[in-house]
Amino acid sequence: MSVHALSAVPRVVLVIAVAGVLWWGPYAYAVYLSLSVMRNGDRRLPERGIPGTAEVLSAKRTRTVIRQGEFAWEAPRL
Repeated sequence: MSVHALSAVPRVVLVIAVAGVLWWGPYAYAVYLSLSVMRNGDRRLPERGIPGTAEVLSAKRTRTVIRQGEFAWEAPRL
């Protein structure tokens, strides 16, 4: 009810700010989560994962780049 007490300009600014937070907020949170998992891994995995061993049967070079260097050409390749 107090929103209607505001004049037109502050009301428009408030609507734009709220719409921006509702629109970009989930996107920013998803980007944060994806970067956090890519950099730190899933912290729940040691608690919930099943320990095991493996034997590498074959390996080949791919075009996948681990972006840890400052520039792409400094990053190691898998």
